[in-house]
Amino acid sequence: MNYDYKFDLDDNCPTEVPFCPINPSDLDLNLVPRYLFRVFSRDSSGWNSSKWMRSEAALHTKVNDIFTRDDTSGIAIALNEHIRWQFNTPIRHRVFISWTASLAFAIQLAIHKHKRERLSLHEIYICVLDTAMFPSGTFVRDLTLMKEFKSKVPDTQNIRFNGSQTTWSRRGLEAMYRSHIKGRCYDFAEYLAQGQLRVKGRSTVLSCDKVINANLFALAPHCERSLGRRDNGLANEVHSGRASFAADSPRSITLNEYTSAVRIAQEFPTRWRIMMIASLLALHCRPTSDSVHIPVEPTLSKGEMIRSRKMELTCHLTVHSR
Repeated sequence: MNYDYKFDLDDNCPTEVPFCPINPSDLDLNLVPRYLFRVFSRDSSGWNSSKWMRSEAALHTKVNDIFTRDDTSGIAIALNEHIRWQFNTPIRHRVFISWTASLAFAIQLAIHKHKRERLSLHEIYICVLDTAMFPSGTFVRDLTLMKEFKSKVPDTQNIRFNGSQTTWSRRGLEAMYRSHIKGRCYDFAEYLAQGQLRVKGRSTVLSCDKVINANLFALAPHCERSLGRRDNGLANEVHSGRASFAADSPRSITLNEYTSAVRIAQEFPTRWRIMMIASLLALHCRPTSDSVHIPVEPTLSKGEMIRSRKMELTCHLTVHSR
């Protein structure tokens, strides 16, 4: 699997750059899901591999915590552009690395990249990361940073958006924050890191063809429909998938769904398989008032289920499943 596209990093490089605001309690630094996902390809910004994730800025200079920098307006504009997928700010400001708590969004992003970048699914990768192995403050919700920085730029200041000039009041963080809070259409359960992350030993990386296949379609038929049609824009595809999810009546897990989830999970190293089964089964609407108890073998070896002590997996279905 060749996804180390650029140079390797010095092992003495800081393994992460935590966010350290003056009042940490204001940012809910500990309210981070246990597992996060990142989808990347050779066309993704920065440098992405099974060893390091590095922002574009970190490829050129040492990245310091944004809360220690004086150019808060520049950081606010860079954050706004990052969240909106715009890249007009100087490279030194492009410090952010995106993650998501939603496997459904990660899958939809992989399909979007497959169509937009004209890459095969085996050229696109998904990283699953254990946030418990990182210091507090390494990851922060995008909404939290938007709220913190949305007032750092005057409303009348001109900014660039889609090649045209507009103002901060029209296309700045305040407008984006309101759209997230009001409609949730653009809420992708996104979490941000800054600078670089050494992910080796704290994550696993797999090519997306091992996830997006017939087994996934048995769990989430709308993903097969999305894969088969022309690209309609990431936000529209996410909205369509959520509409399909909302339209489904809650149902208990079927044997076919469980088997499909196990087959996908078996592509991952052992320690990641149980959480992947839970995440995959949550791709379909389930009764949220009850827990679903699923008997699984803790080792789940590929090709056969190892005969060992059984354990029970309890899937607590949450909004972050979507």
